[in-house]
This record gives sequence, C-alpha cells and structure tokens, in this order.
Amino acid sequence: MKKNIILIFINTLLLLIVIEVFLGFLRDFKMKKEYDKYIELKVKNKVYSNLSPEQVKDLYYEHIELQTKWSPYTHFELKKHTGKYNNIDSLGHRKTLSFHKDSSTSIKIFCFGGSTMYGIGTKDENTIPSTLAKVLKNKIPDKKFTITNFGLPGYTNDLEILQLKKELIKGNIPDIVIFYDGVNEVISAYQNNKIGVPFNCFNREIEYNTHKEYLKRIRLFLKTSNTYKFIKYLKKKTGVNSNSVKDLMDNDLLSRQIVHNYKFNLTTSDSYAKNYSFKVFNFLQPIIFTNKKLSKYESFMAKNEKYYKKLFIKSYDLFKLDTTLNKNITFNNLSNIFNKINTEKTVYADFCHLVKEGNEIIAKNMANHIINHLKNNVTDITTNETFKTEYIQ
Repeated sequence: MKKNIILIFINTLLLLIVIEVFLGFLRDFKMKKEYDKYIELKVKNKVYSNLSPEQVKDLYYEHIELQTKWSPYTHFELKKHTGKYNNIDSLGHRKTLSFHKDSSTSIKIFCFGGSTMYGIGTKDENTIPSTLAKVLKNKIPDKKFTITNFGLPGYTNDLEILQLKKELIKGNIPDIVIFYDGVNEVISAYQNNKIGVPFNCFNREIEYNTHKEYLKRIRLFLKTSNTYKFIKYLKKKTGVNSNSVKDLMDNDLLSRQIVHNYKFNLTTSDSYAKNYSFKVFNFLQPIIFTNKKLSKYESFMAKNEKYYKKLFIKSYDLFKLDTTLNKNITFNNLSNIFNKINTEKTVYADFCHLVKEGNEIIAKNMANHIINHLKNNVTDITTNETFKTEYIQ
C-alpha cells in the first residue's frame, strides 16, 4: 500500500513536470510566432522604408534580448549590452550620439522617459536623444552638448524623478532636464488600478516575504507556472471570468488621479530645478489615439490596443484642459503634434512608439525649446559669458 502510494506520487510529479516543460516550450513557440507576425506586419506595411526585412527583425529581436538587474527604488535598470542597433553602457544608459570628445565645457542634457525615450523600434542614432544631438549640432554648431538617454522601458514619471534624484545626490548636476511622459502613466494605472506605482506591482506584492511564508512561496510558484498561465489562457478564450477588474474600473476617477499625480511630480522636478539651477522641460507625448489622421497601418494598430483607449482619451483630455498645467511654463503638450502630417505618412511603429521620422519631429520641437531657453538667458550656463545671439538661426 505504502509502495503504491509512493509510486503514484512519483508518477504524478513526473507527469506534472513533463506537462510544465511541454507547456513552457509551447508558450515560447507561440510567443515567438506572434512576435514574428508583429514584425512581419511592420515589414509588409513598409513602416521602416530604410531597413531591410532582416534588419527590422534584428532590431526588434535585439531589444528583447536585453538583460535587466535590480535597482533600489526604481526596481530595475539595464545591463551593459553590445549589439548592432541597441548598445547599453556600464551605467545602463543607451548609446547617444556625441559630436565632441571634451565634455568639460558642454551643456549637459538629461533625457528621462519610458520606452519611447529609450527608443524601442529605432537604432541608437535615431532615438529622440540622438536626434536631438544632431538637431542641436546643426542649429548651434559652436556649442557643445552632452546628452544622456535615461529612458527605460516601463518607466513612469515617478521613477524618473527618483532617477534624477539619484544623479543629484551623486553630484551629477545637469544644465537641462527633459521629461517625456504620458503613455506609461496611463498604462501603469490601468494595470494596477491605482496611480503612482511602477509596472506590474501586483507581481512584486506576490513575491514579497516568500522566504518567510511557505504558502506564499507555493502560491508564487503556482502563479508563475506555465500550467497556471495555460489555464488562464483557456479561461480567456472561453470567456470565463471575463468581467475583470480592468473592465470595472472607474475611468473618470482614475484619469483625474493620473493628472493629479503628474502635476505633483512637476512640482517636485520644479523644486529640484530651482535648488540646483537647471532648466526642466516636461513634454506630454503623443499617442495614436490623439487627433492625427491615421494611415491604414496606424488605424490597425489603434484598434489592436483598444482596451487602453478610453482611459487614454479621458486622461489626455484632462491634461489639455487643466488650467494649472497650462500655466506651468515647463509643461509642453505634444499630444497633437502629428495632426498636420499627411494621412499616408506613418510615424507610429505601434500605438505609442515612433519610427525615425516621428522621433525627428519630436526632437526638433524639443530643440526649439532648448534654443529659446539659451537665447533668453542673459549669461551662458556653462561659462558665465554673454551668450552669442548669432548662434540662434
């Protein structure tokens, strides 16, 4: 009897392991197939007219190969990486174009944001920070700029404020700081059903204290298993438990909280700017749901992300109407910047990430703000000499 029970237990355990491994392979195969379709859609619609199909595939697959490591307060940062199109230095910053070797007299610009600032779907030289470097070099050739891309996929404005704080504590003081946000603030609120928290906080809650609580450890193991994910997939496909929290959340309340939290963060960055004598610019980024006339490809991508649409529209409407934000000289609303683009021109690689041409439009707008700031300053911010107005063309 005892021997039979042991044999049944061992056989059951082996069967569960086989099922778990098989479902893992099945899940990886399905995800790769879906990712290939995602890339093929971009190739078919000529989203990247300057890249071959192989280059587009390499560009996207190289991104998902990037490795992360834990970071205090901000949860994670990128590990050093060397690739064809995505290069990360030892500090976790993506490579940004630089046109000079000596940085001691240069104007330091910090660029903060999520994956759109990082530049998913673009080469190192075509990200917003790199494009900004090119634009500034062309418009103010006699000035030197050192631009750092602090953008990280999934980062929100709350985490970016902490990134800035960590740099200030180290004594790394910038001259100009750029925040480029909007998308991740909405998505994070949608995911967590509350504002001001990083992506996937519900996973961190499950993980907390598992070394002390065995039941919690078992729960974590089960929730991260391929078997559990497969059961969830079947439930979704069959319509079981379709009324999720996300379907029931109050979009009006959540959108108001998103804007309120964003405004609070602006007061924090403004106080840092005042105390450390740098200039800050806050840019509300465009999304595919704003008023641009969409290309056929962009219309398809907008429909594909429809579950975010209501919260995005409500939040962005509040951003536009908020009197406090509109009076804040650091706030710049770029949500409608693509409205005048020809309907056949594709600038979105998906619902928020931009192709090279889209990043150029954003970077030129940012450059204009920076140039106007430098032009209006009585003295040069790096040499304390009168700024030469002939630099501004």
